Amino acid sequence: MSAQANSGLRLSDRPRPDDPVVLWRDVFAVFDDGSYAVRDYASVERRLFEQQTNFPHGLGCLVVIPTGAKRIQDDVRAEIERVLNAISVRALCWTVLEGGFRGATIRGTLTTLNMLGRRKNYPTRITGGLEEALEWLLPRLDQGASRLRDMDDALAVFRERLSPVG
Repeated sequence: MSAQANSGLRLSDRPRPDDPVVLWRDVFAVFDDGSYAVRDYASVERRLFEQQTNFPHGLGCLVVIPTGAKRIQDDVRAEIERVLNAISVRALCWTVLEGGFRGATIRGTLTTLNMLGRRKNYPTRITGGLEEALEWLLPRLDQGASRLRDMDDALAVFRERLSPVG
Protein backbone atom coordinates (compact mmCIF):
# COMPACT_ATOMS: atom_id res chain seq x y z
CA MET A 1 0.00 0.00 0.00
CA SER A 2 1.45 3.36 -0.94
CA ALA A 3 1.70 6.47 1.21
CA GLN A 4 -0.91 8.05 -1.07
CA ALA A 5 -3.40 5.30 -0.25
CA ASN A 6 -2.83 5.91 3.46
CA SER A 7 -3.04 9.69 3.36
CA GLY A 8 -6.62 9.75 4.66
CA LEU A 9 -5.97 7.69 7.79
CA ARG A 10 -6.03 10.01 10.78
CA LEU A 11 -6.20 9.04 14.41
CA SER A 12 -8.12 12.26 15.02
CA ASP A 13 -11.11 10.77 13.14
CA ARG A 14 -11.86 8.51 16.11
CA PRO A 15 -11.87 8.80 19.91
CA ARG A 16 -8.34 8.86 21.28
CA PRO A 17 -7.41 5.57 23.02
CA ASP A 18 -5.99 5.80 26.55
CA ASP A 19 -2.59 4.69 25.36
CA PRO A 20 -0.81 4.67 22.00
CA VAL A 21 0.16 0.97 21.93
CA VAL A 22 -1.54 -1.96 20.22
CA LEU A 23 -0.22 -5.45 21.00
CA TRP A 24 -0.48 -8.27 18.46
CA ARG A 25 1.39 -11.53 19.06
CA ASP A 26 5.11 -10.63 19.11
CA VAL A 27 4.60 -7.17 17.59
CA PHE A 28 3.79 -4.00 19.44
CA ALA A 29 2.68 -0.99 17.45
CA VAL A 30 2.91 2.57 18.70
CA PHE A 31 0.29 4.86 17.16
CA ASP A 32 1.24 8.35 18.31
CA ASP A 33 -0.20 11.41 16.62
CA GLY A 34 1.76 13.72 18.90
CA SER A 35 -1.06 14.13 21.41
CA TYR A 36 0.23 11.69 24.04
CA ALA A 37 2.26 12.74 27.09
CA VAL A 38 4.82 10.78 29.13
CA ARG A 39 2.07 9.79 31.64
CA ASP A 40 0.22 8.03 28.80
CA TYR A 41 3.19 5.68 28.41
CA ALA A 42 3.17 4.71 32.11
CA SER A 43 1.56 1.29 31.58
CA VAL A 44 3.28 0.57 28.28
CA GLU A 45 6.57 -0.76 29.66
CA ARG A 46 4.79 -3.17 32.03
CA ARG A 47 2.58 -4.46 29.18
CA LEU A 48 5.61 -4.93 26.93
CA PHE A 49 7.49 -6.86 29.62
CA GLU A 50 4.44 -9.12 29.96
CA GLN A 51 4.28 -9.59 26.19
CA GLN A 52 8.00 -10.29 26.07
CA THR A 53 7.65 -13.19 28.53
CA ASN A 54 5.54 -14.95 25.89
CA PHE A 55 8.10 -14.19 23.17
CA PRO A 56 11.55 -14.55 24.78
CA HIS A 57 13.42 -14.12 21.48
CA GLY A 58 12.26 -10.52 21.29
CA LEU A 59 9.52 -8.32 19.91
CA GLY A 60 8.97 -6.47 16.69
CA CYS A 61 8.17 -2.77 16.95
CA LEU A 62 6.03 -0.84 14.50
CA VAL A 63 5.84 2.93 15.00
CA VAL A 64 2.93 4.38 13.02
CA ILE A 65 2.91 8.10 12.35
CA PRO A 66 -0.58 8.90 11.04
CA THR A 67 -1.59 11.64 8.65
CA GLY A 68 -1.78 14.98 10.42
CA ALA A 69 0.44 13.93 13.33
CA LYS A 70 2.09 16.64 15.37
CA ARG A 71 5.74 16.51 16.41
CA ILE A 72 6.26 14.22 19.40
CA GLN A 73 7.58 16.21 22.34
CA ASP A 74 11.19 15.61 23.43
CA ASP A 75 10.23 14.20 26.85
CA VAL A 76 7.87 11.70 25.18
CA ARG A 77 10.53 10.76 22.64
CA ALA A 78 13.01 10.18 25.50
CA GLU A 79 10.46 7.96 27.31
CA ILE A 80 9.86 5.91 24.17
CA GLU A 81 13.62 5.50 23.72
CA ARG A 82 14.00 4.45 27.38
CA VAL A 83 11.28 1.80 27.03
CA LEU A 84 12.75 0.50 23.75
CA ASN A 85 16.12 0.11 25.45
CA ALA A 86 14.56 -1.73 28.41
CA ILE A 87 13.01 -4.54 26.35
CA SER A 88 14.28 -7.01 23.78
CA VAL A 89 13.51 -5.60 20.32
CA ARG A 90 14.26 -7.76 17.25
CA ALA A 91 13.49 -5.10 14.62
CA LEU A 92 11.80 -1.70 14.40
CA CYS A 93 9.94 -0.12 11.51
CA TRP A 94 8.60 3.43 11.31
CA THR A 95 5.57 3.84 9.06
CA VAL A 96 4.86 7.38 7.93
CA LEU A 97 1.31 7.55 6.59
CA GLU A 98 1.60 11.23 5.63
CA GLY A 99 2.01 11.75 1.89
CA GLY A 100 3.64 14.44 -0.21
CA PHE A 101 6.35 16.85 0.89
CA ARG A 102 5.38 16.68 4.57
CA GLY A 103 5.67 12.87 4.54
CA ALA A 104 9.05 13.06 2.80
CA THR A 105 10.23 15.56 5.42
CA ILE A 106 9.13 13.29 8.28
CA ARG A 107 10.86 10.28 6.69
CA GLY A 108 14.03 12.36 6.21
CA THR A 109 13.98 13.47 9.84
CA LEU A 110 13.53 9.87 11.01
CA THR A 111 16.43 8.76 8.83
CA THR A 112 18.66 11.40 10.43
CA LEU A 113 17.50 10.55 13.97
CA ASN A 114 18.04 6.86 13.26
CA MET A 115 21.60 7.46 12.09
CA LEU A 116 22.41 9.62 15.13
CA GLY A 117 20.46 7.63 17.73
CA ARG A 118 22.02 5.52 20.43
CA ARG A 119 19.82 2.46 20.55
CA LYS A 120 20.51 -1.21 20.76
CA ASN A 121 21.71 -2.91 17.64
CA TYR A 122 18.63 -4.15 15.76
CA PRO A 123 17.57 -3.58 12.16
CA THR A 124 15.40 -0.58 11.39
CA ARG A 125 13.45 0.65 8.39
CA ILE A 126 11.24 3.58 7.41
CA THR A 127 8.22 2.93 5.18
CA GLY A 128 5.15 4.70 3.83
CA GLY A 129 2.51 2.04 4.53
CA LEU A 130 1.44 -0.69 6.93
CA GLU A 131 1.65 -3.49 4.38
CA GLU A 132 5.20 -2.56 3.37
CA ALA A 133 6.18 -2.28 7.03
CA LEU A 134 4.81 -5.71 7.94
CA GLU A 135 6.35 -7.31 4.84
CA TRP A 136 9.70 -6.12 6.18
CA LEU A 137 9.08 -6.65 9.92
CA LEU A 138 7.39 -10.05 10.18
CA PRO A 139 10.19 -12.10 8.53
CA ARG A 140 12.64 -10.66 11.08
CA LEU A 141 10.74 -12.28 13.93
CA ASP A 142 10.51 -15.91 15.05
CA GLN A 143 9.71 -18.32 12.19
CA GLY A 144 11.16 -15.94 9.60
CA ALA A 145 9.53 -15.56 6.19
CA SER A 146 6.75 -18.01 7.07
CA ARG A 147 5.35 -15.19 9.23
CA LEU A 148 4.11 -13.47 6.05
CA ARG A 149 1.12 -15.81 6.23
CA ASP A 150 0.08 -13.73 9.27
CA MET A 151 -0.03 -10.54 7.20
CA ASP A 152 -3.82 -10.28 6.87
CA ASP A 153 -4.37 -10.79 10.60
CA ALA A 154 -1.78 -8.17 11.50
CA LEU A 155 -3.09 -5.67 8.95
CA ALA A 156 -6.65 -6.06 10.27
CA VAL A 157 -5.57 -5.37 13.86
CA PHE A 158 -3.45 -2.35 13.03
CA ARG A 159 -5.85 -0.86 10.48
CA GLU A 160 -8.60 -1.09 13.10
CA ARG A 161 -6.71 1.50 15.17
CA LEU A 162 -6.70 3.83 12.15
CA SER A 163 -10.26 3.25 10.95
CA PRO A 164 -12.71 6.14 11.32
CA VAL A 165 -15.52 5.61 13.78
CA GLY A 166 -18.93 4.96 12.32
